[in-house]
Amino acid sequence: MENSFNSKEQKIRSLTISFQQIIDEFDKFDASFRNPLLNEKFLSDAELAKLLHIDRRTLKRYRQAGKIPYYRLNVKIIYKESEIYKLLEENFHPAYTLE
Repeated sequence: MENSFNSKEQKIRSLTISFQQIIDEFDKFDASFRNPLLNEKFLSDAELAKLLHIDRRTLKRYRQAGKIPYYRLNVKIIYKESEIYKLLEENFHPAYTLE
């Protein structure tokens, strides 16, 4: 009985180690996926539209008007996240206060 218990305990430990190795590999993959160039994150058209709560057509108009920086890879449009946040900071207008 005790031998059976030890065998099951070792199997559980082995599985735990295997799961941890899989998790570690996913973490490595996630890090390389999110930071492909110079530790930058790039957003797709759909991701940026969702983040800004605007329509993708509006993003297209912003691109055409030169209001928003972007990169074109053949037909794929991507945006550097840091450039978007910089653009938002530069265009921040504080609320008016009455004193």
